[in-house]
Amino acid sequence: MHMPRFAALFFLSILCASATAQTPELLQCSEAMRKFTSQCVVTLPQRTTPGALLVALCSQTSASTPTITGGGVSQWTLQSAQAMPAGAAQAWTGIVDGTPTQTVTFTHPGTPTTTKASVGEWRGLLGTLQVTVASTTGDVSAPDPTATTGFVHVERGDLVVALLAAPTANERIPAPRSGWKAIAAAGSDRGYFSSAGWTVADSAGQLALHWDFARAQDHAAIAVAFRAAAAPTSAPQLRQHRNEQRWGVGSITMQLEKAPIPGSLLVVCHESNSSVNSRIQGGGVAAWALCMSSAPTIVNSEIWAGVVGPNPNDTITITLGSSPNGAIVCVTEWIGLPSPLCFQAMLGSSPAGSTLIHTPPVLADANELVVALAGLHQGGNTIGPPSNGFTELMQGYLTSTAQSSAFRVATQAGAISTTWPLLYSTRWAAPIVVFGGN
Repeated sequence: MHMPRFAALFFLSILCASATAQTPELLQCSEAMRKFTSQCVVTLPQRTTPGALLVALCSQTSASTPTITGGGVSQWTLQSAQAMPAGAAQAWTGIVDGTPTQTVTFTHPGTPTTTKASVGEWRGLLGTLQVTVASTTGDVSAPDPTATTGFVHVERGDLVVALLAAPTANERIPAPRSGWKAIAAAGSDRGYFSSAGWTVADSAGQLALHWDFARAQDHAAIAVAFRAAAAPTSAPQLRQHRNEQRWGVGSITMQLEKAPIPGSLLVVCHESNSSVNSRIQGGGVAAWALCMSSAPTIVNSEIWAGVVGPNPNDTITITLGSSPNGAIVCVTEWIGLPSPLCFQAMLGSSPAGSTLIHTPPVLADANELVVALAGLHQGGNTIGPPSNGFTELMQGYLTSTAQSSAFRVATQAGAISTTWPLLYSTRWAAPIVVFGGN
């Protein structure tokens, strides 16, 4: 049995053992349409989940590029934009790596625009969003009334998401052909039409999405393919780790003992007195992912991670969300994890305080890495050792905050959690993250 697992911003190779990959699953979706305005807000049924992949598909009556915010995504990426005489179609992606929300907002500059937008949330997928993209346009002079995306090359288990926009169409857009699921219902409103669909490839090869009109229509069609993640085949190894703690600073720059290896995973466990998340850069990581944070409810326990790219360096800088402040950091480097790499993140906390810090249980498969952090915010306390086979990496103490970082590599499938005893009751936070393949 698997608990849903969510993809981080990690992807080093599009090669994976698809036979052991988890099938991507649509967690939720929604759509919205707004006429003659600069903003369109899509409200999802529930808040997004850290690590999940969001795909936003936007069709509009202008050629402008909107700004997208929300969903808990700190950086939205425009994967494809296709212009038409009467509008444009765009596909955006982002990983939930901040505070999850229920809304995604499309904001257009300049002239008010009619916009139809669909947003879907998936689990069990890749990261760095190295995706395969194809797009086409067609017009009424084309003899074929079938609207189709370009072909994308897929492996078995890959997710393919597609959008058809036809702002001047004179008939209702049909549902995608058999085998594709609609992200939101096809529809029309005052001559503005679009339809979004998705499928999971059941075999390797070339794949495209088709819609059948009664006659040829102006349109733009976009397809984006995402690689599913494979399960780990061997236990990861800790290559190095470094600890640091400072009081009254705005940032901490840490120098690792040696430069990390391209493709390795860097994990940062970080405690501060700030109610705003820190920012991390360096190590050769192109995009650091905030796996879990307790801010702003309980100040502030964070676990970050990133895959080292082709140009590693041995320096990592953590910039605090507010300063001067106190900060404690533990950095670890791991080798032997699968690529693509996924994570599942959960948070335990006690705003009222207690004498036992405990993480929520998470389901992990064999050879997956589990990293946990105990953070507390009261001076003079003492943290005991972690339980349930976790190995402590460090303890750090400052005037008004403390942390313990720990890890465990799962030897078999099952639920994993850990606890730390405290000397006396205080409020605490305990994020826990599983890094693996499904």
